[in-house]
Amino acid sequence: TRIITLDLHNISIQGFSSIPLDTLLPCNLLIDYFKKTYLKRKTDTDKWVIFSPDVGGIKKIEKYAESFGMDFGMIHKKRLNADKVEQKMIIGSVRGKNILMIDDMSESLGTLSGAAKLLKSKGAKKIVSFVTHLPLTEKGKQNLEKEKYIDTIVTTNSIEGISDHPRVHKIDIAPMLSDAISRTMNNKSISSLFDIKGF
Repeated sequence: TRIITLDLHNISIQGFSSIPLDTLLPCNLLIDYFKKTYLKRKTDTDKWVIFSPDVGGIKKIEKYAESFGMDFGMIHKKRLNADKVEQKMIIGSVRGKNILMIDDMSESLGTLSGAAKLLKSKGAKKIVSFVTHLPLTEKGKQNLEKEKYIDTIVTTNSIEGISDHPRVHKIDIAPMLSDAISRTMNNKSISSLFDIKGF
């Protein structure tokens, strides 16, 4: 009678559902993790810039940046074919900064790795990538082993078989899903679960 899902790749899918569909966002899970791990002091935000690896994620990035009180930027990419993209242009200042790069999904790490390589070539320091879903293909797993530009990949346990690679850190979404189901069963709003909360 109802669907609850997490961070749809295309939000317009909601409009094609014949029954009520809610898509949760992992924004506050990421914010809590990032604050505990990297932002020990409020002034630590000055060391970071939030980035989207493509133009499609810029609206989401703006909201995160407002919550954290950070600058933000994006990378312009051109898709050459199904497996290859070209990334040449950075919009934003990165020299001497740590980067939090946010995307909803990665199968091969191609876009994220290319973006990280470009950012580091322009003077970025540490690069942390948050990806909601990480359904790595065999090629993606091979790329993870070879990856040398992304320092840490943070993801959720939205699927089984997430890599146990030392640079991959998982955030548990079970409490958020449990809360959403409980609220739905008791006719309460679930929108507060993905209202981005600041400091």
